[in-house]
Amino acid sequence: MLALPAYWFATLCWDAAPGSHVEIRPLPPNAGLSRLWLPADDPAAVAQAYADLDALAGRVGANVYAGIHPRREHGASGDDSIPRFTCVPIDLDCGPAKLHEDQASALRA
Repeated sequence: MLALPAYWFATLCWDAAPGSHVEIRPLPPNAGLSRLWLPADDPAAVAQAYADLDALAGRVGANVYAGIHPRREHGASGDDSIPRFTCVPIDLDCGPAKLHEDQASALRA
């Protein structure tokens, strides 16, 4: 069963033009896992693929990145492959080794 937050995230971020794709990849890239590109107009499939890759990545100590902006085509990456964006991401790095102790202090800054 797919977690509701993953599906909600997918429908929020990838409101994309038909034919565009979402890039999902492991970090670090040499973790032995493959990149994926899925149709952006199928948020359930994107969220499920992310969850599946995340489960595999956890076994090898990797993380999973999903491109926040849809790509023009399957296999595309880099800034030139983004036709438009539908949201502006905010990365709130918090914790003992970070600039801010918690999300509230990061947002206030």
